[in-house]
Amino acid sequence: MKNLFKSSLLIFAILITNVSFAKDVDPSFKIKLIETKLIHLTMNGNGKLVEVSVKDSNGEIIYSEKSENFDISKKYDLKLLPKGSYFMEIESPTKIKVIPFKVLFKTIDLKEEDEVTYYKPTVRKEGTDVFISKLALNNENLEIFLYDVDSNILFTEKLEGNAILKRKLNLMNLNSGDYNLVLRSNGKIFYETIKL
Repeated sequence: MKNLFKSSLLIFAILITNVSFAKDVDPSFKIKLIETKLIHLTMNGNGKLVEVSVKDSNGEIIYSEKSENFDISKKYDLKLLPKGSYFMEIESPTKIKVIPFKVLFKTIDLKEEDEVTYYKPTVRKEGTDVFISKLALNNENLEIFLYDVDSNILFTEKLEGNAILKRKLNLMNLNSGDYNLVLRSNGKIFYETIKL
């Protein structure tokens, strides 16, 4: 019983450490409707670059700004937007939060339960091995493309069906030089240059 208690405490301590580390790395934010067409965004940026944008239903950017402040408290007046569907996108170093909202005649329909968080893929290189991973909690896919400097495709694969998508590429047989890794997920494209 004593060992079980110690094990439980150890697991709890590890979980708390991981949550604390994640909070230190990535900004936290809260968005709420404070008046009929006024949205309030509060954010602890933790000194990380954060991009906030408002897009229409076609994905066209209506407004965009970047910030590296530690604390942000900003109001967005949306009364000039025509009626329709929009979304606010908050992009940090590791994730993208999408907050859909509708502009109605007199107010904004903004529901916290409609928010979705997508995690960005990560790339790590060790020698000639390239490790690609993505947390896919919303069952999203990850498409991987590897190109040489002449834009010839050397590798392509679509990962799907798991909460954690991962692939290891061994580039041992490639010549020295630069290669372009393109990762596509959730309508976003991420670029990485691989140097051998």
